[in-house]
Amino acid sequence: MPEIKDVESLVAASDKVINHAGNIFSWFEKPHEEARSYLIKLIENSELAPEEASSLIYNSRKLIREYANSKSIYEQAKKRFSKNADEEAIDEDWLHFFFDKAQKVSNKGLQFIWANLLAGEYNKPGSISRKLMHIISIMDANSAHSFQTISQYVFMPKLLFEPRYSTETIIIPVGFYTDSFDFRMKAERWLKKDGFNDYSKVAGDVTMTEGELNDLENLGLVQCVQEASVKTPVLYTLPNSRTVCIVPKDDDELPCGKYAFTSEGNQLYSIICPTGNEAALAITIHNLQELNLRFDIT
Repeated sequence: MPEIKDVESLVAASDKVINHAGNIFSWFEKPHEEARSYLIKLIENSELAPEEASSLIYNSRKLIREYANSKSIYEQAKKRFSKNADEEAIDEDWLHFFFDKAQKVSNKGLQFIWANLLAGEYNKPGSISRKLMHIISIMDANSAHSFQTISQYVFMPKLLFEPRYSTETIIIPVGFYTDSFDFRMKAERWLKKDGFNDYSKVAGDVTMTEGELNDLENLGLVQCVQEASVKTPVLYTLPNSRTVCIVPKDDDELPCGKYAFTSEGNQLYSIICPTGNEAALAITIHNLQELNLRFDIT
């Protein structure tokens, strides 16, 4: 019959492994579920008081769940690891912080985001801030969907030369931050006119409410800025790799709206790298036409 010190020793050893980030990648390759099962059987066969046994079993199951979440995220991220990246270059404290947050994430959509965070840091150490990880750790599935929605309205400036530094993304305003209900109705009419099937549902998928936008602002992913406009052409990439260019004419300028990504929002956008959406593009074009702007589409 095992003594309580044996159980305590196993739990302590298990916690040490869980919390050791330095060897985290090799740890995921090992079958730690077997150790958890052994631990539970050991506890059940011991002479511990019921409350003590229940507490240890609960903690063991909790660790199994956290391990499963972390392993799922790691397996997704590993597919995106660059062959030329140096695993040893990743900061150990960063990894510890990452998995302390990621192990609690079971939602598949949010796991996808965490996997991209890990892959982004693995491929380019120092590119993902702890602040962004904290933001995502308190983000729910609805906020993640809202961020993906606004990301469908991001246009990139068409430059004549390769920029030395990364340029700001341009978000063409679509009206959902001024009167979201009215804009939703406009979007439905525009999509119906363009022949989109189930235009009402599609409009709902690519528009936002003011409350959803406020949530992203409160999280620190977007910020209210002074409205601006650009004279340069802007590019939009669709899922089929087709790139559409909107070219302003006759000195007209394309509005950039009054919201922009924060530094953390830009980080998240760059690692998710969402492609465009035909419906979002159609809505943007109709919106620009309603503003009586002159432009060509190439």
